[in-house]
Amino acid sequence: MPFNKENFYQEGNSQEFFFDRTNPLANAGNAEILRIKDCCCAGVEIELVAEGSVGAGELTVTFSSPTSTIDSRYIKIVVTDGQGNFATAVGTGTVSSLTVDISTLNPNQTWTVNIVIEVGDNPAIECPCMKEYDFTFVPGVGFTIDTTLIGAQSLRLLESDNSTIVADGGTYSIGSFAAGGTTEPFTVYVKNVGNHVLTVSSVAFTSDVAGFTLTPYGDVVYPSQSIAYSGTVDTSGIAGSYTGTITVNSNDPSNAAYTIDIDFTLV
Repeated sequence: MPFNKENFYQEGNSQEFFFDRTNPLANAGNAEILRIKDCCCAGVEIELVAEGSVGAGELTVTFSSPTSTIDSRYIKIVVTDGQGNFATAVGTGTVSSLTVDISTLNPNQTWTVNIVIEVGDNPAIECPCMKEYDFTFVPGVGFTIDTTLIGAQSLRLLESDNSTIVADGGTYSIGSFAAGGTTEPFTVYVKNVGNHVLTVSSVAFTSDVAGFTLTPYGDVVYPSQSIAYSGTVDTSGIAGSYTGTITVNSNDPSNAAYTIDIDFTLV
């Protein structure tokens, strides 16, 4: 029989064999995510941060922010041992933890945990959305799982050509201008290189950067999209080299404040 993930309950297959083959990095100390499914709402991600602990015939899954702050239609946990045994628990509303009775499961097997989160209309999530996670762990050890950085929104600043990346902490040299002037414009592009929606909350500027304008588009940058932002530098000084900074603040979980220097010369 050809082996695939859809027939692992049939004769000649086992769930553990499937996961062992497809997830060789799984280990007893940390759950490995095998699959994430989206349903109904492609523009919103529901990240999962949770810890699982086993004791006295129970598996308790404790949810941390952001999951624990979401008003859910339900959060469902299904635990299987690959031998036809399963245990489940369901919670609704703002769920901080769920406990599953696992006393009927075989503790000598690698277990599979399925967590489904479905939300309705609320201030944080504006449409019906569902996220499903599958992962494995060795019973008795527990697990920690954090999906907030998987495919997360990720900001990059680009020069005015919309292709040259200026690294965080890097320098963008915008050229030479006549001394004793007023202001001169420059442009940078904000690009989202992640898979989640990026939101720019503000842009701070200092020193010889005279101004910086947010876009009229609500400062939402979709995956693979780049948007031009406009700034100005102060050219009223005497001849010489000048440096200002801009800091783009966003919901990029890896780099919430992205700062670059803006260098220019007055002649």
